[in-house]
Amino acid sequence: MKVLCITKRRGAYGGVHPSSGLYNSVRFIVAMLNEIGVDAKMVDVVDNNSIDREVHKYRPDICIIDAIWIIPEKFAILKRLHPKVKWVIRNHSDIPFLSNEGNAIRWLFEYLDYDIKLASNRKQTADELSKTLNTDIAFLPNYYPLTDEILRTGRDSETINIGCFGAIRPLKNQLVQAMAAIEFADRRNQALKFYINTERVEGCGESILKNLRSLFDYSGHELVELPWLDHKDFIKLLGSKIDLSMQVSFNETFNIVSSDACNLNIPIVVSPEVYWASKAAMVKDTTNVDKIVERMEIVIDNNAIVKYNKNLLGRENERTKQAWCSFLGLDKLEMSWTECIFGWCFKRFRREDAL
Repeated sequence: MKVLCITKRRGAYGGVHPSSGLYNSVRFIVAMLNEIGVDAKMVDVVDNNSIDREVHKYRPDICIIDAIWIIPEKFAILKRLHPKVKWVIRNHSDIPFLSNEGNAIRWLFEYLDYDIKLASNRKQTADELSKTLNTDIAFLPNYYPLTDEILRTGRDSETINIGCFGAIRPLKNQLVQAMAAIEFADRRNQALKFYINTERVEGCGESILKNLRSLFDYSGHELVELPWLDHKDFIKLLGSKIDLSMQVSFNETFNIVSSDACNLNIPIVVSPEVYWASKAAMVKDTTNVDKIVERMEIVIDNNAIVKYNKNLLGRENERTKQAWCSFLGLDKLEMSWTECIFGWCFKRFRREDAL
């Protein structure tokens, strides 16, 4: 079986892809599929007109278009040119984010007119869209390739480096998190360096960035503005600089940034939208500065929570493999005795989430 995953290059950020979360998530999925024996490839195209060429070169059995960007009418041509290919649109956005994409819902309905299979990378979104569109939406979750890393040591006692990375947009909730980070640093009598990305300002995010800059102009702390980094460079930054990663977002489907931090054994504070993380790292009241600060104080020096988050992400990876195998019609992956024992322990000790 051959699987081709196609993403659209974000030309607004130059000729080289900016290593977005979506791009990296697809790259990770393709690597995982190759690892389990599926012949898979990822290509990054300029627009709709490049799809035929890539499909003709690779000749896949299944072609997955990642995110909602291809005009539905294009499938009238593509299906005629490649009648044996199974076409899938894999959505990477939850409903609140889709509401900001003017064509999203109409195009999802129109894809069905061309008998295109729809999928989503989050179970809740797949279930909700299944009801709305009156069709079965496949669940094709994300995957994160974990590596062996040692726990971070030797932080500067006088400075706390906190990352709140990602595009500047309303659903990311950056201003509230910045206020919490300042309060957290003040309580600890530390200087704060608050790291953000400022190259991608989307969905009326200009006002958010303006307010962030004003906040730090008067706070006595430092706002560190970074461009959109290549993933390898971003990992180096996280590992060398960041003491705590914040993603207390209003909406997420997976969140690669939090996965990056977990893999490097960096404490995280997230909203319940980052569903795979430990409840010990979650803030339910995402607009309450004090509640966010309380959670930051719990996780900052707690290696047990750090390790548990990484274990949970590893467990999510196993579920992801099974979901993809089921969709592709492959036999279920056989679990080793070690994985079976881990699964039992996972259920037995889930109460650690009450930390």
